[in-house]
Amino acid sequence: MDFFLIIVLMLLMFFFWKNKTTIKINGKEFRLVPDGSLKEFINFAYIFAVTVVFLLLAVIFLVIWRNAHGE
Repeated sequence: MDFFLIIVLMLLMFFFWKNKTTIKINGKEFRLVPDGSLKEFINFAYIFAVTVVFLLLAVIFLVIWRNAHGE
């Protein structure tokens, strides 16, 4: 059940970002696909790190939810 919800969250993020090549975070624009330059790679790594942190928070929330409700 937990893995299914994580996959659903990942698909939602994919479809949310699918048609966008840039995204704004704290007023800065970041390209989702790096073009080979170091700056673009750092921006891409930043977005990747934000995504990983979001997924880790989702996993922690799901584990706490499951333990609290005794599933």
